[in-house]
Amino acid sequence: MDYAKMECKMVAVVVSVSRKAQSGRRSPRRAISADGSIVRREARPVLCRLENISYHGAGLKTFDLFEAGAAVTLHIRYMPPMRASIVWSDDFAAGLQFERPLTAEEMTFLVETFAVPRIEAAA
Repeated sequence: MDYAKMECKMVAVVVSVSRKAQSGRRSPRRAISADGSIVRREARPVLCRLENISYHGAGLKTFDLFEAGAAVTLHIRYMPPMRASIVWSDDFAAGLQFERPLTAEEMTFLVETFAVPRIEAAA
């Protein structure tokens, strides 16, 4: 059996799936850094840090574990509470899908208010 050929095929499959997952997003993600909290039904708030956001969801780091499918409410400073569900969770990171997509005004506000500064490479 030629293991070198098998290894190449396996890598090609992984790359293909990865590209498909990126292109399958409904809207592009924007990097932000915003402190917030997540509230599960009738539970105490859990602190989190949003790391990226799109019209349809967000990626975050949290100080608690969440189960995929859990209904939550996301609270971010200056914004009304946003209902969402946990799409994926891995250790202390999670992905949310908003119940209602953000408006263009909300998205612009969040990106401008909580933008992650770009560090320019030295020439």
